[in-house]
Amino acid sequence: MYVQNWNICLIEIGFIARCFGLYQKFQIINEELTVLKTNTLTKIKYPVVLRNEIRSDIINNPKFHTLANSIELLRMKHQFARGALRDLNKLYGTQLGLSLVFLFILGLFDIYGEVNTKDVKTRSKIFIYGWMLQYIFRCFSIIITSHFTTKQAYNTKMLLADINNRYLDKTTKKELNLFFDQIYQGSLEFISCDFFTLHPHLITTALYTGITYLVVLLRID
Repeated sequence: MYVQNWNICLIEIGFIARCFGLYQKFQIINEELTVLKTNTLTKIKYPVVLRNEIRSDIINNPKFHTLANSIELLRMKHQFARGALRDLNKLYGTQLGLSLVFLFILGLFDIYGEVNTKDVKTRSKIFIYGWMLQYIFRCFSIIITSHFTTKQAYNTKMLLADINNRYLDKTTKKELNLFFDQIYQGSLEFISCDFFTLHPHLITTALYTGITYLVVLLRID
C-alpha cells in the first residue's frame, strides 16, 4: 500500500511540475502582451505622426507592422502552449481523476473509522492526522495548480480585448481576431476522465458530499 501510494504521489508531482511550467509559459505571454498594451496606449496618447498623413505605401508594408508581427508571434507561442496543455490533459487526465477519487474515499473512510472508534485506542492521533493532511495537500495541489494555469491562459483574452479597443491598423486587427478565434476554438480547462473539471468548486463539492455520506453512515450505525 505504501509503495502504491508513493507511486501515485510521483505521478501527481510530475503533473504539478509540468502544469507549473505551462503556467509560467502563459505568464510570459501575458507579460509581453501587457508591454504591447502599454506601448500602444503611449503611441495613441503621444502620436509621432498624424494618422491622416501616413502614406498608404508605408501602411501596406509589413515591415512597419511591428505590433501585428509581435501579436502573431505571441499567438503562435500561445498555440503551442495550448497544445501542450491538451497533451498534458490527455496524458494525466484519467490518472488524476482516479487519484482524486481514491484520495476522497480514503479520507472519508479514515474519518469514519476515527469517529466510529473514538473510544478504542488502536492508532495514534498523529498518524491519522498525518494521513489526512497528506490527502488534503495532494488534492489542493492538483486542483489549485490546474486552476491557476487555466486562469493564466484565459487572462490572455482580457489583454487582447484591451488592445483591440484601441485605434489600430487593419493588419493588427486581423491578427487580434485570429488570436481570439484560436482561444475560442477549444477548451483550456483540465477535464479529468471527461467527467469533472479541475476547479476550486470541486473542493467544496467533495466537502459537501463527504459530510453527507458521513452523516448517513453514522446514522446507520
